[in-house]
Amino acid sequence: MEAWQGYQPGRRFRGRLSAAEDLIQAVTAMGVREQIPTASVTVTGRVTRLTVGNYDPRQQVYITRTEERPMEIVACRGLLTTEASGPFFHAHITLADDKTVIGGRLFSKTLVAEAECVIEELLGPRAYRRYDTRTGQLTLTFHPTAPDDDGS
Repeated sequence: MEAWQGYQPGRRFRGRLSAAEDLIQAVTAMGVREQIPTASVTVTGRVTRLTVGNYDPRQQVYITRTEERPMEIVACRGLLTTEASGPFFHAHITLADDKTVIGGRLFSKTLVAEAECVIEELLGPRAYRRYDTRTGQLTLTFHPTAPDDDGS
């Protein structure tokens, strides 16, 4: 079943991330500091270390790769939501250098060389992540104790 919720724009933050700062940790820390329950996030810039993954539905795990090399962030968008342990930043990223394009889900440790970030707070129902036994992933929901899609 699809779930949609309406939101109004809230506060907007624009910032620069420090060199060698972990991208996921920096966005998550901003969510904690400003008490942002739900937001859309965009990032531009460059990285010196990247960790990206692609989901294998048969094994229900992300297969990740980590590389230490400078790459340009071509696109990076994600959602800042809440899970049981607190704010959760889920993003996908595309990176490129002069020979290669790499993309997938963003993981820590992805270290920036320099980066700018825009966080756009969404005012409305709090968005949560919960584990879905059918897919093996944390999925978006609008209620912290929503049942799995299979009804359990």
